[in-house]
Amino acid sequence: MATDSDILAVRLATAGAGVAFILAALGFWFVNYGLAAGCFLGAVFLIIAARQIEIIGKIHFAWPFKIYLTREPDLWHGFYISMIGALILSCVTALPIAGGWLAEKSPLSTETLPGFTGYAVIQLEDAAKLGRQHFFDFETPEGARASFYLAENNRFIFSVSDIHGENSSIDIPIGKGGVPLDKFLTLFCEIGETSDHAYLRVVVNGNEVAQRKLVGPIDLGSRDWGPVSGTGVLGEHGGAFSLFEGGVNFYSLPDDKIDALVQQARDTYHLKL
Repeated sequence: MATDSDILAVRLATAGAGVAFILAALGFWFVNYGLAAGCFLGAVFLIIAARQIEIIGKIHFAWPFKIYLTREPDLWHGFYISMIGALILSCVTALPIAGGWLAEKSPLSTETLPGFTGYAVIQLEDAAKLGRQHFFDFETPEGARASFYLAENNRFIFSVSDIHGENSSIDIPIGKGGVPLDKFLTLFCEIGETSDHAYLRVVVNGNEVAQRKLVGPIDLGSRDWGPVSGTGVLGEHGGAFSLFEGGVNFYSLPDDKIDALVQQARDTYHLKL
């Protein structure tokens, strides 16, 4: 028979574990919101469990997947069940949110790399015409090319070709999680090279919506980018859009510089991005 002091001791231990989860949530808050949310829900679970520890202590398990109740509670058994439940709840909550953070990030997020950046504060529109609709198209004197266009399958494509004509691309859906139509946005299409790999990515309003890692660098020549005649604004394959500003660089932009440009666009054009 458990005494009042036994019950109090286990309740305090369970609540103490909940406090530890809260402290972990505060620590993870500055690192990743998903892990912080998981720890916080785990803490809530443990604090509730501390008040119901006598009931939880009666729950027992038997193989295979059989649950039964005992007449007298095993208080420390209830503590262990509470801890396992809190850990499971934390993981189920945290992993879907934290998945992007746990995944390997490309150097484009943190470094300025040689390559290409096409940047625009732009509103893309569906012109409802057949064929490819280019929104920008640049090339180097040696024949490397970088293009962003709406394909006939209603998906945006960011495509790059090296000086030998070898092509690589990533595609981005229209709408939420991709590139929205008929509203102003900040658009960044980037290529970055290291000695071992090349990276492509598309960033919309500061959020990366697509990326791809290539084996080996891409030979872009001099990276002296200029517009391709016959496409873009004046060409027959030009897409319909409204443009506030745009530019092209011979290097990639890390996240902090992209965030600064997004904030500048908000302030300058009074946009809700």
